[in-house]
Amino acid sequence: MGKEEIHFKLLHSDVAEADRIFDDVRQRPRKFICMNDDLDYTQSTAKQVQNKLAKFYQSMFPRPSQFELPKGKSNRFLHMDDLIQTESTLILIVFIFSSYLSVCRGDML
Repeated sequence: MGKEEIHFKLLHSDVAEADRIFDDVRQRPRKFICMNDDLDYTQSTAKQVQNKLAKFYQSMFPRPSQFELPKGKSNRFLHMDDLIQTESTLILIVFIFSSYLSVCRGDML
């Protein structure tokens, strides 16, 4: 895949620059958009750029993907390692508990 199929853009806290970036991406569609957020949140314009970024993506992709969570929901885990560790722990707990119940009922004799 060549550069002609990808947009690599770096967003700063400059509202006019952000507008130019969004216009460029809209006018020259590509297969992929990589929009890096390098906003300086100490600047008063950062929130404006952040809002424009949200509106930009909502205009480009108005329908949520089938893989997106419903509005208001979020993933419990940020990293897959954390999810796998929790699942492994739960499986171990269920195994120990079911073994304990089997011993208590006399099933293991």
